Amino acid sequence: MTADSIITILGAMITIAGALFTLDQARKAKDYSDQIKVDVEKVSLMRITESLYRCQEEVRKLPRDQTNVPRGFKIKDALERIWPHFDHILSSHVLSGNNAAIRQKVMDAQGLLRTYEINSTQPAIDPFDVQCLIQESLSEINSKVYKLDGKA
Repeated sequence: MTADSIITILGAMITIAGALFTLDQARKAKDYSDQIKVDVEKVSLMRITESLYRCQEEVRKLPRDQTNVPRGFKIKDALERIWPHFDHILSSHVLSGNNAAIRQKVMDAQGLLRTYEINSTQPAIDPFDVQCLIQESLSEINSKVYKLDGKA
């Protein structure tokens, strides 16, 4: 073998080793990217969970019978404290795609609450139904976060 052949073979081996190293680094970068996406989704879901808990606490304060409201309690004020929570939850980008069912439950709860607000003279909607939808949303989010952590 000539010196040129040896140099060519060594160059090819170094090129192959460099290509393998590059492919390994690209795979690691993809894994990191995927993990970051999962972590961002978990954080976003946990922020939504906070708003859902606060919303649920406020809904619990609403009287089931609007004809028997405790003295000094204003339903309108209570509802005004609830709406921003729904706005925050529904404006989240994470409640789309695989999480669309959660979004739908929250929208259903919001719709029931709007009906509760409109029908103040005829209590056709029980705030307990709204609480149930919020609780179902919370359960689904917790299950989703659990799965994202790789525990399910």
